[in-house]
Amino acid sequence: MNTIYLSVVIPLYNKASSIVATVESVLQQQYPYFELIIINDGSTDQSLERLKQIDDKRVRIISQENAGVAHARNTGISMASYPYIAFLDGDDAWDKLFLSDIVALIISFPNAGAYSTGYQYELADNQRKIATPNFTRKQKECAVFLYSFFETSYAGDLPIQASGCCIPKKVLDHVGVFPVGEAIGEDQDLWARIGLKYPMAFSQTVRSTYKLNVDDRACVGNIPAKECPFSKRLYRLTKTHNLSPKLRHNIRKYTANHILNLVKLNILAGRLDCASKLLHESRTWLLLPRKIKWSLQLWLAKFSNAIIH
Repeated sequence: MNTIYLSVVIPLYNKASSIVATVESVLQQQYPYFELIIINDGSTDQSLERLKQIDDKRVRIISQENAGVAHARNTGISMASYPYIAFLDGDDAWDKLFLSDIVALIISFPNAGAYSTGYQYELADNQRKIATPNFTRKQKECAVFLYSFFETSYAGDLPIQASGCCIPKKVLDHVGVFPVGEAIGEDQDLWARIGLKYPMAFSQTVRSTYKLNVDDRACVGNIPAKECPFSKRLYRLTKTHNLSPKLRHNIRKYTANHILNLVKLNILAGRLDCASKLLHESRTWLLLPRKIKWSLQLWLAKFSNAIIH
């Protein structure tokens, strides 16, 4: 059997406090057949200086002017030498068997459009919470399996995230790369385009850590007040005649889930008028229990504000 080689892409912007640990989590992989491409996206802190302590021939560092995480990932894709590209952000980490599990998935499901493993969130208090995607009971009984992105992703945690996935280069050639110029949701845009064309493969074992305790996560300080562009594009797609009724319904539920997530974030941020406008979107009725939950939370938040004032 031919050896499977992978390119690992890390976009880097001002991660001086975490980038060395992130890189070490890659270099400590038990699976040795990879290159590591770090795209320095115009960092202004000590990130590059911290990387100088790393001496490993598998590491390439490429610097560019700041253009955003999507552009940095796309630069890494264009520079990749190998047919499979794994992604990791500069403040997250992999278990030492992450690439081993990804390669096992590739061998088991050679025609999948993306490969990912179980992952966990690291919270602000250093507690860890395992992500729980909305898999079926039958899928949960399997160690590895194929799944349909839209059937899985309208409830629970996403089964794929940008610090724990691998995508064949031929798939990126087919569906395109990360959209540039969109501050939020550029990764979900790509997962959706892959999900429209391919099944995805998943390993239940938790092999990556997504750190929510990092201060400069894009979603922390940039909560959208409106539905994001990737979701709007998907909804427009459901108005065409090229989709099966089941896929059309699942995509609409997926966009409804996105809108309700924005409702939640805006309520937590105290932006109650934004949350109220989002709740009026008719698609939110597709996920009635969640709509009721966040409608109640919004009413309680408005009631509390009224008492205070």
